[in-house]
Amino acid sequence: MAEIDLADFKANCKEAGLDDVILYLGGYLMVGRHDWKEAERKFKALGFDRVYPPEVNLDEVMEDLRDDLRAKGKL
Repeated sequence: MAEIDLADFKANCKEAGLDDVILYLGGYLMVGRHDWKEAERKFKALGFDRVYPPEVNLDEVMEDLRDDLRAKGKL
């Protein structure tokens, strides 16, 4: 469901003037058994900058966010 629901999300952000937004996504993104790397590739292809599995450590996400903000000169 997430793949269908989010197919135009990045385009909608751009249309709304949010070209510079950093998009993170995580959790149970696909139904049933699947290869996580495949899910990650699919959602990155949809424009998400980072894609996390359900069991991600939130400290890791926060460090990634800091890194991404620094890279964009926002921190």
